Amino acid sequence: MWMEVVLMKLLVVLVWTLVIMANGHQHSYAGYKAGQEFKIQCKNLNGEWSNGPICAETGEEIVFKYGEDDFLKCGWSISDHDEYLYIARIISRNENYECRVAKAPGMQFYIPFTIPFWGVVENNHLHVDTHMNYIFHAYHGDIIGATAYPVQDRFQTIRGKDIIHMHGVVKWFDGQFFKDLTRGSPFSSGVGGDTLIYILIWCAFMVVLTCIFAMIFYRYSLKPKLIEKYIKQD
Repeated sequence: MWMEVVLMKLLVVLVWTLVIMANGHQHSYAGYKAGQEFKIQCKNLNGEWSNGPICAETGEEIVFKYGEDDFLKCGWSISDHDEYLYIARIISRNENYECRVAKAPGMQFYIPFTIPFWGVVENNHLHVDTHMNYIFHAYHGDIIGATAYPVQDRFQTIRGKDIIHMHGVVKWFDGQFFKDLTRGSPFSSGVGGDTLIYILIWCAFMVVLTCIFAMIFYRYSLKPKLIEKYIKQD
């Protein structure tokens, strides 16, 4: 009898937990799907949030795919003298090229990062390293970390209007650590962060409910029949 009472109490706790979680997450969101394309935002020369870098090859913004490692080529156009000076200030560490990426699609909550240029500023030209790597951390359909950094490769000489022939690796990691992200991993799916908790609680709920029904069946159906059977045998 005491086991039934314990199971009933556990069932009530699980149901109450599911109700609380459902009420507390009415505004839940859908995370990125594996392979879903997304863009970044960066500040323009006026310090306002705008499009990310425009690739000279396509005339469109730089695009990444959620959870997919890649090798990226994107030529960055320097269209006027102001942009040339802006790149020079970034190289000299007097300016930051600030960017951000949405934590989840459509969410107004962003992961900040900067894109640093590495090079040398001369009197009438620049030497700019053309290799830029991008790192992202994924967790249950969210982006939880992002960074970009230059790697020594070829230094391109820039004089005035020109195109910086940027290229580099895009790499994804599982969660907060440097564990490779693999396709099909729960971290790379579009499942929201609390979905697995819901699933585990629901499984526990079904186990407890099954145990209760099994005990009721045993106590009120199977047990009396067994007792009657053995009494007749005696």
